[in-house]
Amino acid sequence: MKSRKIIKLTMASLFAALPLCAQVYTTGDVYAPQSTSIPYYLSETVTVGITSTGVLHIDSGGTAYMATLSVGSSATAVGTVSVDGGRLEVEAYGKIGDMGSGALVINSGTASFIELNAGVNAGSTGSLQISNGVLTTSGATNLGVSGSAALAISGGAVTFSNITLGANIGSSGVITMSNGSLKGQTTSIGVNGTGALYITGGNATFASLKLGAGYSGSGTIRLTGGTLTSVGGSNTMGAGGAGFFVVDGGTATMTSVFVGGESAGTLDLKSGSFYGIGGFMVGNHASGATGTLTVSSNMDNVNLENVFFGQAADVTLRVDGNDATYGGAFVHVNELFMNAQGSYVIDLSDYTGSLGVPLAILTAQQVDQPATEISWIIKGYAADKSEGKVLYSFWEDGTLYVGMTIPEQAASAGLLGLLALAFVARRRK
Repeated sequence: MKSRKIIKLTMASLFAALPLCAQVYTTGDVYAPQSTSIPYYLSETVTVGITSTGVLHIDSGGTAYMATLSVGSSATAVGTVSVDGGRLEVEAYGKIGDMGSGALVINSGTASFIELNAGVNAGSTGSLQISNGVLTTSGATNLGVSGSAALAISGGAVTFSNITLGANIGSSGVITMSNGSLKGQTTSIGVNGTGALYITGGNATFASLKLGAGYSGSGTIRLTGGTLTSVGGSNTMGAGGAGFFVVDGGTATMTSVFVGGESAGTLDLKSGSFYGIGGFMVGNHASGATGTLTVSSNMDNVNLENVFFGQAADVTLRVDGNDATYGGAFVHVNELFMNAQGSYVIDLSDYTGSLGVPLAILTAQQVDQPATEISWIIKGYAADKSEGKVLYSFWEDGTLYVGMTIPEQAASAGLLGLLALAFVARRRK
């Protein structure tokens, strides 16, 4: 009777009591049948955190192979896989936060998956933390399937194939990056749930991006430092749901940009640099989408190639600073086409300088004729500065200007008089 109790205890706590090898070991509630094959192979299935707390440790010099990995398997489970210099290889799929709480922590070393899912079922949470080392997937990566998931990159290199953040209704997937690198192919942020990518440093590279990729999805990118490059495919803000992209520092480079491609999309350029290569469309009326573009003169560079402002475009060019700090035209375009039914605003609310000399706002190497005939609404310039003078916009040699003049003088000044009278007529409509 006594020996039976000993055997039962040993089998139930085998992997909590004994290391699988010197560099790969478990603590707590873990199912990981060990194997003696070399390189080290755990089993077809490894579960870390079955109903309670469990940890799989992979230290320097250790290698753990398995077919599938479930971390935080049940609703009451808390599971953690910690890679500190070793190697984790999952030959099929991994679930970080299956029904409970799961975490993958890579301080150094490598981890690779065919498919990686985090925050799998409703109520689950998945956390991935990369401070050094390498994380790769060759198949799909889904962060926030029906639960919530967060990936924090503070160093190292993360390489995914196709990425989905916030797949289903009620789910959320968030990536934050302060250093290191992130690479992905087709990346959908906010499919039918909520997805977000926040970059304060490091380098993020994609083939294409979809923000708000499903009808009930909401996707956001906020770039405040580092670089974001998405070239080779299309990049859409509003691809069925709501898409938001804010650049407030750092550098973004993108090809084939659609702001409001299939639904409501917003691109807000506050500071830093933005380079649009190829087509750049705002407000794709053909699909019933609305696009909002706001550009501040605080931007270091805004360079766009072939720009089309559609019927559903809402474009605001915001002038900041004063006479000493304003640096001239802050949007540079290769070719510009504007639909007359769009909304076009020059916002002077935060400009404290004078308008004695017209301000250059936008330059274009080629401007299609309709664009030069479209009225820009000028708003926000303090009344005590204008003192009854007329604000007006005009094109000259491919440059859009905003200026101010006295109506009486303008009326006898040829072109300026015509511009002023046209402005007044527009105000009365």
